Amino acid sequence: MFDKVRTRGASVFTNLFRGRSGRTAATWDQTDTAPRQWTAIPVLQERIRLRITGDAHVNIPAYIRGKYGQEDIQWKALSLGCGTGRKELTWFAAGGLSQLDAYDLSGKRIAEAQRRAAAAGMEKKVRFIRGDVRYLQLQKHAYDLIILDDALHHFTPLRPILQNIFNWLAPRGILVVNEFVGPTRFQWTDCQIEIANALIEEAPARLNVRPDGTPRPPVHRTGTLAMIMYDPSEAVESSSILPLIHEMFSVQEESLYGGALLHLIFKEIAHHFLQPDEEALAYLRRCMDAEDEAMQRGDVGSDFAFIVARPPSVPG
Repeated sequence: MFDKVRTRGASVFTNLFRGRSGRTAATWDQTDTAPRQWTAIPVLQERIRLRITGDAHVNIPAYIRGKYGQEDIQWKALSLGCGTGRKELTWFAAGGLSQLDAYDLSGKRIAEAQRRAAAAGMEKKVRFIRGDVRYLQLQKHAYDLIILDDALHHFTPLRPILQNIFNWLAPRGILVVNEFVGPTRFQWTDCQIEIANALIEEAPARLNVRPDGTPRPPVHRTGTLAMIMYDPSEAVESSSILPLIHEMFSVQEESLYGGALLHLIFKEIAHHFLQPDEEALAYLRRCMDAEDEAMQRGDVGSDFAFIVARPPSVPG
């Protein structure tokens, strides 16, 4: 809680007087922030792409279009939790989409996404709309492709939302999920915390500093009260994502690409590794190897997953 107050000020407490949607929207209203997460680091992006697509230089939209698309068929797509729209514009630029509808709870992020679409000349084909996923009323079987990229772990109640997604998906459509699927409310395991903190202690001091100049503290198990006060949507049902998708859809492929340690180690210090020098690159490699070894030993699992699924009546 002290750390939330230090970084967010009095807004942490004023959030208490907002409803759940209001607190979540207020948290995600920022549109221009320093890279904070491990997935912002180019070396780790290549690692993720390699594990998902088999080629470090092939992104997910190109991979999906190449594997599941047909040249003479244009998909109508839906993205939920689109944020500022960067990923959605990448999806549309990859080709094969006739239209992409994208929704987010934050009005400020939707405005930024609309600005980006207009700047790219895509505003007529990529529609950014403010909306709460819990209350969307969309046409049944309207979408050939539904995208959930770093958004589903914010959604609750999860089962009814996934049922709506199932209904919105065309009978031969595909669902693409790229998500945090680790412990609900970030309740990290003791082993996960121990290994992550040991690797953090190995970090060169100059690389272990947050954007505001303060030292990055050791990993701790997040307090659920502080999470609810700050953003009640964060990892709200994350550990249920994989079981429910396997129950409700026919999974065509699944890549469990790690992140149980890398997510914790590089949070808030990712900006140091965007263009790594020799020392930073060596540390990156040390942490990647350590996560692989911990997964092989069974000390940690994969907190992130990529899934392609279809309605269960459609064969792979």
